[in-house]
Amino acid sequence: MKRILLTSHGINTKLGYDKIARAMVLEDNSDKKILLITDPVDEIQNLLRVRAEQLGFAKKNIWVLEAANVNEVKNIAFDVIYVSEGNTFSILAYM
Repeated sequence: MKRILLTSHGINTKLGYDKIARAMVLEDNSDKKILLITDPVDEIQNLLRVRAEQLGFAKKNIWVLEAANVNEVKNIAFDVIYVSEGNTFSILAYM
């Protein structure tokens, strides 16, 4: 089933994580691939990786969009794409 989750709280906040986790509670994410898109700040990227693992994604299936891997991620069929909270225009420009 394809769907979109919209929340004003990011996955890196307790409230945002709880909402997203509740929406995904019945899913087995261990074989799913997730792309995390956020401002290129190491602390935020690392926290998002941890949160994705807590949602059941395997480390090998967690990707963060970075300038160095843009061509690689273009060729991957992701099951989940997560766009971080923050300055919408900044993240759009980064994408």
